Amino acid sequence: MDASRVDAFRSRLDAYARARLQPEDLRPRLRIDAELDLHEIDDRLVGGLAQLGPFGAGNPRPVFHARSVEVARGPRTIKERHIRMSLRQDGRVLQAMAWRAADAAPFFEANRAALDVAFSVEESEFRGERYVELHLADARLPTGVPVVVP
Repeated sequence: MDASRVDAFRSRLDAYARARLQPEDLRPRLRIDAELDLHEIDDRLVGGLAQLGPFGAGNPRPVFHARSVEVARGPRTIKERHIRMSLRQDGRVLQAMAWRAADAAPFFEANRAALDVAFSVEESEFRGERYVELHLADARLPTGVPVVVP
């Protein structure tokens, strides 16, 4: 495209979008692959998930949903951008990271007792020790409304 036509193209594209898109069309959506209670996460599951890789744009990591999860410890801000915490559900406690979510720390503090969380399951290593860690994609107050899993 000739550079002199970029502004006209931009204006027409903007007008087209304004005429057809609604605010809900622009809301990010999170695709949940399955509901998964924390007690179901074990070495076999972690190994099976690893076999689905490598993960990337064409093959995203599976995202799971767990209900009524409690913040057992934390949240603690890491490098002013991320938060780390421990999550508990029915006695099972796992570490969790929320990347680029430091501004959400007050939400986790205020709603420690029960949250619904969306996460991927990761195997991490620190100082030679391997452990399972949840990478949080989102969290909300429990609604009692079933999550639709495609």
